[in-house]
Amino acid sequence: MRQFFFKNHYFPSYASVNKEFTHSNQPDDRALPAKVAKHTQMQADEAWRSFFSLNKKYKEGKLENKPSVPRSSSEKRTKCGPL
Repeated sequence: MRQFFFKNHYFPSYASVNKEFTHSNQPDDRALPAKVAKHTQMQADEAWRSFFSLNKKYKEGKLENKPSVPRSSSEKRTKCGPL
């Protein structure tokens, strides 16, 4: 979704993302149980909506620190040693 946002300069809604993944038979979407795939899409949508609302407040001068763009799950992972 980050790549789509940077390329197209807008963020698609959860409904459109879910419809696209469901109807286009995406292998990444099919690899997960439906409940997990939808929940992941909903979390991404929530993170982006939060970013846009915080960014609006920042531009209005209501926030001091500029919000950062939501990171992908691979960027959030930390390396840890063997368990």
